[in-house]
Amino acid sequence: MRTLKLGILAAAIAGMATLVGCEALHPMGPSLVDQHMGEAVRANIAQQTENPNAAYDNTATPQIDPETAAVLMDRYYEKQSQPNTQQQAPSAVFQIDSN
Repeated sequence: MRTLKLGILAAAIAGMATLVGCEALHPMGPSLVDQHMGEAVRANIAQQTENPNAAYDNTATPQIDPETAAVLMDRYYEKQSQPNTQQQAPSAVFQIDSN
């Protein structure tokens, strides 16, 4: 019974020492990496989202003229109306000679 209590006490002391050791890694506060954690993700999201309300806007895209847009949309609808035909990959035959 005494060894069990000593084992529990030793485990508790080791656990507290581990926690104190982790805290000692940052005695001056969070590191530079910790201070800037997630900034790259937020910057990427901001750069990839030009207009978050684009689905609700009824304005045309300013980079394309209407004639080209009409041709592109007709081509898109034409491709979508065609049945989906799966093309087989070309088969290759490898011959190994024993000569």
